[in-house]
Amino acid sequence: MKYYKNSQNQIYAYDDDAGEDQIAEGLVKISEAEAQKMSEPSIEQLREAKTAELARWTHDMGDSCKIALKDFGIINGGYRYLLNVEAMIDIFDSLEIRAFRMYDNSMKKINGQEELKRIKKAIQLGGQKLHTLKWQYELKISKAKDKKELDAIAFTDTIEVTL
Repeated sequence: MKYYKNSQNQIYAYDDDAGEDQIAEGLVKISEAEAQKMSEPSIEQLREAKTAELARWTHDMGDSCKIALKDFGIINGGYRYLLNVEAMIDIFDSLEIRAFRMYDNSMKKINGQEELKRIKKAIQLGGQKLHTLKWQYELKISKAKDKKELDAIAFTDTIEVTL
């Protein structure tokens, strides 16, 4: 391949057998390495992409996330799960089944309103930790110097809560 660029640094590639009469006017010949380097996204573009990925992660985790509640197990976190556990606390004496659905959809026996209040607090703390994690990730993204550092930033899928 033959590589060329125009005055706006747009890259053009032609087959090796392309004649000079087929090359657009005003293009400057460049090496393959230079063409490759010019076509790589800038660190700013890479940071923007990683920040967009973080926004999707934050939204998804806010809807439903895994919270590891020490000495209880993995539960769902997020606003609608908080509403559910609040309702269970309010109507505990009327519950037909005194069990809590875990993250893996198994059921775990609930020993009273205090245990439900502990779950509620874990979900609330999980929401706070989610935002703390988001801010930490934003800082890491802003400080990343290259693609390798950005690729090394992996968003967690579980929030640990100890009560």
